[in-house]
Amino acid sequence: MDTAQDFRLIGGELDNALEDAGERGGFYHRLGDAHAVLFLENDSNIFDTEASTLFVSFAEAGEDDLSFADVCPVGCELHKNSGYAQLCFVSEGRTWFRDDAIYALFDQMVDEEFFEGFDQIIFYGAGAGGYAAAAFSVAAPGSIVLAFNPQATLNADDAVWDTRFPEARRLDFVSRYGYAPYMSDGAERVYIFFDPYQKLDTMHAMLFRGDHVSHMRCRFMGSDTEQGLQSCGVLLNLIDGASNGTLTPLVFYNLIRNRKNDAFYLRRLVEQSRKMKRPYLTAMATRKVLQQTTGRFFRRALQDAMKQLTVQGRTLPEPLLKKAA
Repeated sequence: MDTAQDFRLIGGELDNALEDAGERGGFYHRLGDAHAVLFLENDSNIFDTEASTLFVSFAEAGEDDLSFADVCPVGCELHKNSGYAQLCFVSEGRTWFRDDAIYALFDQMVDEEFFEGFDQIIFYGAGAGGYAAAAFSVAAPGSIVLAFNPQATLNADDAVWDTRFPEARRLDFVSRYGYAPYMSDGAERVYIFFDPYQKLDTMHAMLFRGDHVSHMRCRFMGSDTEQGLQSCGVLLNLIDGASNGTLTPLVFYNLIRNRKNDAFYLRRLVEQSRKMKRPYLTAMATRKVLQQTTGRFFRRALQDAMKQLTVQGRTLPEPLLKKAA
């Protein structure tokens, strides 16, 4: 049955834009009532000597997404600047991409050896998309997985401790492409990005095990490490490092050292330090931010922290002055 009329994805505007993109250089299919897939070929030809890469991403459409660049900005940039072919799965709402139509498409791609046409395949996603990236990587053994705050599963028997997503209890995380850590066992490398201060995210991350798994601890970045790393300006560097095999925890930590100058990171740091009732850390972080910018949140946080420090009889050190040139 043609589900074009039922497939909304923001009133059909994003649907139309993705269909136009697919017609120009690939394909676009609607998958059931809540999903779609866009494939964009790379810009290579038969005489190219560069290895071909397929970037497989899983994204949830937002209210303001009107194009491929909106719904998957990372994939769009990689397509334009690095020539990566794109296979982008889009969901309407948080579905964890649990849909028979998606399973059937992956089955078909495996049967037709679709993935064999690429030298390298990268699966990418965040949250529910991170779960999907790991789970569907089983279709392309030897691939690379980058998953940000992924759930390993939300099957009630295996993750009864995660009560954040009651809507997921009706979904099947068992029958096909189910338990993400097992499904990603055949990947060459799996990178799991998470904030260790987010308890439930950490519990999911620790279910991914093995020598091929690298746990990338994004301290104080909260439940959206993808956004945090994007804000730090290192996301594309991480993908490049994962692609060429140079990304290690040490390289990762060196890349994100500049996060101490990033407002997104500092806000997360302040939020976490306030939850942990650490006024000294809160005051130091907010003072750092207010040296660069203004903001009611940071001013109030600094005032509250200073009041607590006064009660404790503590003071902050004098700010370091820049040396004259």
